[in-house]
Amino acid sequence: MTTPIQLDYNYYAVRGKCWDKTLTATYLLFANNMKEIWKDIEGLEGYYQISNLARLKSLARKVFYKNVCYIKKEKILKCPIDHYGYGHFGFSKHGERIEKRRARLLAQAFIPNPENKPYINHINAIRHDDRIENIEWCTQKENIQHAKRMGLLRPKRGEENGRSKLNEKQVRVIKWLKIINPKLSNKKISQIFGMKEGAICSIYSRTNWKHVTI
Repeated sequence: MTTPIQLDYNYYAVRGKCWDKTLTATYLLFANNMKEIWKDIEGLEGYYQISNLARLKSLARKVFYKNVCYIKKEKILKCPIDHYGYGHFGFSKHGERIEKRRARLLAQAFIPNPENKPYINHINAIRHDDRIENIEWCTQKENIQHAKRMGLLRPKRGEENGRSKLNEKQVRVIKWLKIINPKLSNKKISQIFGMKEGAICSIYSRTNWKHVTI
């Protein structure tokens, strides 16, 4: 039996549930005959490496501080989740702090990009699921199309739409006006609210603002 190795994954399906907390759990690296392969991180060669299992480590090296030489030991780094839901790492090189998302580091190291596509896409739409089989290079257009297919982008409606001249309270009043006085014309209502008649018609036909009820 293969010895379990600690993986700092913030994703993993356990009994059908996806853990989205920062945690350290034990997984078998070779459960699917996978061998862990380490590669240098572009621009940080000799400092940091990332593996095909999305683990990152700081390499053993000499560090000089106030004219004193220290030996820094090799260390597996934890991967926190940022406020956008992506796994990211923080690096230090020559006193400079560098922030990188894990998915991009993994793609740069292990996924060919012959068309030089600039974006990274999570196939299952889970932003912190950085398994190598779940990420791919894409264009901005492909990224947006994928987000729409996965239901991540929905049209802004009502007050969320920056071009809206009405709010939900006003729309409810407009709908009530027809109930109170069915003979009141759309043209008259449009004049009351300073709107075009077509905008009022679209409310009554439920073309717009159909999510607002009275």
